[in-house]
Amino acid sequence: MKTVTVARQFMVATLATLTFAALSPASAEGFTVFIYETAQDYALRTDAGQQTQAYWAEYAAYGKALAQAGVVRGGAALVGDFKRLPAPNELVLGGYFVIEAANAAEAQSFASRAPANLRGGRVEVIEHYPAPIDASGAPPTTTHNE
Repeated sequence: MKTVTVARQFMVATLATLTFAALSPASAEGFTVFIYETAQDYALRTDAGQQTQAYWAEYAAYGKALAQAGVVRGGAALVGDFKRLPAPNELVLGGYFVIEAANAAEAQSFASRAPANLRGGRVEVIEHYPAPIDASGAPPTTTHNE
């Protein structure tokens, strides 16, 4: 159980750091990358074995890559059984990342690198309007291009 706790603490610290990344230029659009995982991967979150460490390390590396690219604005690993996609895969909504990209194609490119895509899961990219305020309480610097 200690391994799981350490992995969770690492992931929470990583996401907290990424959440407060600098805002990008006004030409960027906001997207949410929904991560759908296999039931086996979703179960790894509470396992205490080596596979759990590898699972969290893959997501930490993915989050770090998004941060280095300057596109990540937040995200979280979800707790609970929120949404399952229908058979045959019965994928579980396991989390999300909020990113900014120049357009939908660029957002899809970043999303395609998510560990879920390499492990039998999938991602869904949905454009969203900017938040009414940013972390400092100021209006957002991004605009939605319709």
